[in-house]
Amino acid sequence: MNSGNKGQMITRARALDIIDAYGANELHWPLAERQALAELARQCEVVKAALMQAGALDELIVQGSPDIAIGPLKARVLAAVGQQRQSVGARLARMLGFSAARTGAAIWQPLGIMACSAAMGLVVGTLLVEPQAIAATSIDNAIDMAVADLGDSAVEGLE
Repeated sequence: MNSGNKGQMITRARALDIIDAYGANELHWPLAERQALAELARQCEVVKAALMQAGALDELIVQGSPDIAIGPLKARVLAAVGQQRQSVGARLARMLGFSAARTGAAIWQPLGIMACSAAMGLVVGTLLVEPQAIAATSIDNAIDMAVADLGDSAVEGLE
């Protein structure tokens, strides 16, 4: 034990907090308060009772309790997890604000309509624009930009 802590005092509330946090084993207690807590436990019945209770709990934790029925607890946990699992459609419906009754195939109808509309827009847009006009405009723009970068002196030399 550290002899420098011999005169240190500890309150009953702090002693109970340490016992709650670290249990009844002195080796687990903070070193700076270990000796003062052991001294208080010899003098105070409340702290002594808390140590006995913590010791019993420590013993139960170390040995384990064969009386605890794991089966029902495991079944309850698995049932709760199963309820939280949802299909992709159900999560998407919840995210889009649809009611729980409107899940399954009904959720894909609005999404299918939006996808078809987007595809039709792409097809119609590419059919209405003439490819030669796009190519000619692109080539003209490229030549204009190249001439602008070279300046007038380079163009005069080309002519």
